[in-house]
Amino acid sequence: FPVTIKSWIPDAMWQDCATPFRFSELNGKTCYGGLDLALVRDFSALALHFPMDDGSAKTLYKFWIPAETVSWRIDKGLSSLRNWIRDGYVTVTEGNVTDFAVIEQDIIELSRQFNLHSVAVDRNLASQLINNLTGVGIRMTPFNQGRVSFTNPTLHYERYVRSKMLNHGYNPVMRWMIGNVTMKRDAQGNQMPDKEKSNEKIDGVVADIMALGESIS
Repeated sequence: FPVTIKSWIPDAMWQDCATPFRFSELNGKTCYGGLDLALVRDFSALALHFPMDDGSAKTLYKFWIPAETVSWRIDKGLSSLRNWIRDGYVTVTEGNVTDFAVIEQDIIELSRQFNLHSVAVDRNLASQLINNLTGVGIRMTPFNQGRVSFTNPTLHYERYVRSKMLNHGYNPVMRWMIGNVTMKRDAQGNQMPDKEKSNEKIDGVVADIMALGESIS
C-alpha cells in the first residue's frame, strides 16, 4: 500500500532557491512546459522550465482562477490571494469555471516570447484546448498522471531543489503550494505529489514536475 510523506521540501530549503531575475533574461530561450488544469473552479497552473548552460534551471509560472472563486478562496483563509492578483501572479478569468480560451491565448503569447519546445499535459482534460494549441504549432505531450510517470521527474525535481539548481525567482504562489505538498510513495519506490491528501492546492508543483519531466524525456 502507498505511504504518505507530509514533509517534503521545507520552506527554508525552497527559499534558498529564490534568486531574483528578470523575465526578459529568458526571452527567446528554450523552455519546456507543464500544464495542470482545473476543470470547474480553483487554480490552473502552467510552469515553464528553462534549462541553463551550467546544468541549473530557471522557472516561470502562470496561474489562473475564475472570478467567482476568488471571494470563496479568500473566505476560506487564503487572504494572500488579493495580493497575488494585484501583483500579477494570478490571472482572474470571468465566470465560475476554468476559462480555457484565456489559458489558450496566454500560452500562445508565451510561445511567441520564448522558444517553447513542448508542453506536458493530462490528455484526459481539455481536449479542445490541446487540439487548438496543437493546431497553431505548439507541441502538446500527453503526461500520464500515475506514480510511475511522475517518479523520475519528481526525484529530479527534489534533487534540483536540494542542490539549489532550481531558481524559481521567488513566486509567492509556488511558495504556498510547495508547503502544501504531501508525497505518495509505494513499495516499489514510485512517488508523486498526492492531490487528495495534500494540505490545500499543489497545482503549480504538479505543473513544475511535469515541465521538468518534459525537459528530460
